[in-house]
Amino acid sequence: MRRWVLGIGAVLGLTAFGADYLDGWVQAALSSAAVWGSGALVAGRRAETRRQGAVAGAGALVVATLVYYLLIVFVSRRWQGQFLEDGSSGDMNGLLSIARATGFWLAGSVVGGAVLGLLGRLIAEGSAIAAGVAWALLAGQGIATLTLSGVVLATVVVGLLVTRQTKYTTAVLAAVVAGAASAGAWYVLQYALTYGLLF
Repeated sequence: MRRWVLGIGAVLGLTAFGADYLDGWVQAALSSAAVWGSGALVAGRRAETRRQGAVAGAGALVVATLVYYLLIVFVSRRWQGQFLEDGSSGDMNGLLSIARATGFWLAGSVVGGAVLGLLGRLIAEGSAIAAGVAWALLAGQGIATLTLSGVVLATVVVGLLVTRQTKYTTAVLAAVVAGAASAGAWYVLQYALTYGLLF
């Protein structure tokens, strides 16, 4: 399982870093919560117990976050070369901004990854509610930003993970409730990021 967690995390981090150099919907899709959340969901589904599922999901997203930000610091070095209004170097401010963002997303990776990893394990056990909640959480960002790619990806991933025993009515009800909560949370987060309220 450890190899899967490391592999999923590395692929997610590298993909998000590469997506930073793209434009439009491709960049948005590759860096979306649906892609990252799918990694945690799959890592959790491969686990043998619910606890291992939560740990695997969180681990995959922590690795992804670290890979992404380490690539920014050591490869692209986009924090470097900025200047403050007085003409002095803004490099330290750039590094501090990356440190704050890394801390914020590591905390999100632990919480969100654990939840999605647990849901992945519950889906493997045949839980309809887990399938509905997982779909909604993966689609939440897409719903909040009206990004169709996130909704489609969430539908495909959860559809592939759902077992034949799933009761789809329960899954749909769980998806509606969790989707509304997820979309609301993503809307608030996007607002805070757009207006510099976080870092």
